[in-house]
Amino acid sequence: MTEVAAVKAGATVPRSRRVMLVGTALVTVTPIVSHTFGRSTYGLLLPAMEDTMGLNHAQTGLGGTVIYAAYLLGVIAVALLSRRFEPITILRGGVAIAGLGLVWMATVHSLPALMFGLLLTGGAGAGIWITSPGMVSASVAPQRRGVMIGLLTASVGFGTFVLGIGTTAARQSTGNELLWRPVWMFEAVVTAFILLGLVLVARPPRTEVVSARGFSLDRLRSVPNWKRVTAAYALFAAVGAGISPFLVRALQSDAGLSKAGAASVFAAMSLLAIPGAPLLGALSDRVGRKPVMVFVLGAAGTGTAVVALGHGVVAVLGTFLFGSVWSSYPTLVATYVRDHTEARGFSEALATMTIFYGAAALSAPFLTGWLADLTGHFRAPFVGLSALCLCGAALMAGLPTRSRR
Repeated sequence: MTEVAAVKAGATVPRSRRVMLVGTALVTVTPIVSHTFGRSTYGLLLPAMEDTMGLNHAQTGLGGTVIYAAYLLGVIAVALLSRRFEPITILRGGVAIAGLGLVWMATVHSLPALMFGLLLTGGAGAGIWITSPGMVSASVAPQRRGVMIGLLTASVGFGTFVLGIGTTAARQSTGNELLWRPVWMFEAVVTAFILLGLVLVARPPRTEVVSARGFSLDRLRSVPNWKRVTAAYALFAAVGAGISPFLVRALQSDAGLSKAGAASVFAAMSLLAIPGAPLLGALSDRVGRKPVMVFVLGAAGTGTAVVALGHGVVAVLGTFLFGSVWSSYPTLVATYVRDHTEARGFSEALATMTIFYGAAALSAPFLTGWLADLTGHFRAPFVGLSALCLCGAALMAGLPTRSRR
């Protein structure tokens, strides 16, 4: 029976399409697990965790380093596993490990236990982010990839916004401004439901088999200007890794905001990322990847400098400028790589590029926390991170105006 006849006969084609759409939607929200739960939560809850566990900035900065060290190990694993396993299999594994890590984080009482939990959540994020962009963009035209991959980041913005508002509401309702353990446990429950949906519903098409063996740069070398793009991505990693764990604390200690005010600004910043990622992705579909990537890095570097040097409302505006564009950059990089690779080849190429990303991010959280302890504020480390961001923008300015699709 042909597909048209099957539709007229009321057969399963429409239902199959609905199931496929639900599966795609589930894949689209998985970055909430890797980026909102696995990364943003740590920055949001860090002040309360420092106060209740008696940790200093250097120690919690070491936690941020562990996240990115684990991510580095994770992307190496994904680069190798992508040749043997379907992306959906790697994705499910990443979500499962993240769920275990979130449960662990709700129970920690010591610095070593904290490091182990962050090792699980950080490493699991690689299996999610490296595979999901290729999967959600597999069935769309090249000129729509920026929008589709941008929806992944939009889901992160939405998740982080809900997380910030929900945490503030929970603290107000309980009268406990240092509440943090129930937040991790709630995230573990949400992750379990997402994993269940991925197992029962998500059935993406099979991808092409990669015949090469062992680790190599071959897939990454197929991406034009890969050295320049990788270097800018590595600088982005260092900036993001240095800022994200300490942004809420910096708004409290340097910009003069209250605990509730800093958490609310964090949530509002995440809200700006919801339309920002798909809109900037759509803009890159029209005008090319290069100008949008340069703009994003330039705006984020400016916002970081304003946060470092501003106070009160000025620092809040800098936070909003930073947050409205910053979360879009991984989307743009992933789209650029996807323009030049196929589905499973994309996973390997992006994973290989992300190895450099992870290596660059390793020391940034610890150094940021150490400098903050040394100087008594976050101004000096944040200004340095702003300079790195602007260097990344200068690198991307050397790309051709439009990327080949």
